[in-house]
Amino acid sequence: ASEVRGMSAFQITKDMKAGWNLGNSLESDYNETYWRNPTITKPMIDAIAAKGFRTLRVPTRWDDNYSDPSSYTISKDYMDRVEEVVNYGLSNGMYVILNVHHNDLQTKASADWQEKENIKNELRSIWTQIATRFQKYGDRLIFEVNNEPRSGEDWTGNSELYKCVNECNEAARDAIRAAGGNNSIRLISLPTYCASPDEIKVRGLEKICAEDDMIAVSVHAYLPWDFAYEAEGHSDWRDADREELQPVFDRLYEFFISKQIPVYIGEFGATDKDNLSDRETYASVFAGMANSYGIPSVWWDNHVFGKGGEHFGIFDRYNLTFTGKIADNIINAYNQTSDQNVLFSG
Repeated sequence: ASEVRGMSAFQITKDMKAGWNLGNSLESDYNETYWRNPTITKPMIDAIAAKGFRTLRVPTRWDDNYSDPSSYTISKDYMDRVEEVVNYGLSNGMYVILNVHHNDLQTKASADWQEKENIKNELRSIWTQIATRFQKYGDRLIFEVNNEPRSGEDWTGNSELYKCVNECNEAARDAIRAAGGNNSIRLISLPTYCASPDEIKVRGLEKICAEDDMIAVSVHAYLPWDFAYEAEGHSDWRDADREELQPVFDRLYEFFISKQIPVYIGEFGATDKDNLSDRETYASVFAGMANSYGIPSVWWDNHVFGKGGEHFGIFDRYNLTFTGKIADNIINAYNQTSDQNVLFSG
């Protein structure tokens, strides 16, 4: 797991391809089974890798696992457990994205100086501990500094809040680089405000450290929203849905990729509306479009099944089976070579 291959940020993102989120587990309140998902096992992750997923995102909550909240000290037992889960992925040759997910600080973006300092201090502390623990790990381990940073339930934000996110991203990035070992060359990903790919948020993201070229941008895309996310939205995949996706990818290209900053989509998915074949089509189209831009995409799987809102499960963690062809279609889309990828390889 300590291999470093001298790859550029673009070479790494191009190699990440199809990904899967270990959702509603390590990032749940209190402990990994509190949201009623089973304890994570190596056979689960082995099955994800055997299916053909190249990237495992491990959403992780740290602040419910501080042994000393006043200094943001992460308990040794929890750090050991996170390392064990990370190794389930790395032992399969996968890329593993480790992040800060659902910590209280995720919703505390603010224009207030003191609030900002509080977030920065906590992020610095968390990332110093994580980066120190994993400093000997190779370049298949990626650090994502925060999940969906925002102010409470304000999903729009403003220039002051975008500035706060940029400064907090930089504090985390700087702490990781300072932790030594392979952290000097590790790919670090920075989210936009609430990880949105909307133009205003994409425009608001600034990569503060100009000389650090091992940086990627992380966005989420439950798009098109009416089909992919809204429980009461339309359930049939339409030509108009594909047309709605096109400007999203064009924007990521224009603002980041064309400026030599790679991107990955850390979460995407379509909720179950009893429309399996439409979701299978969506998976093919979305992943195919992402691949044509050299953008890896990571399906959000919270292990919630049946028809309804936020029912994104496609892998049954009890019997290690997959729902229809959704996973196959994502993986197959990334196994198609694309002419465009040559242009976007950096």
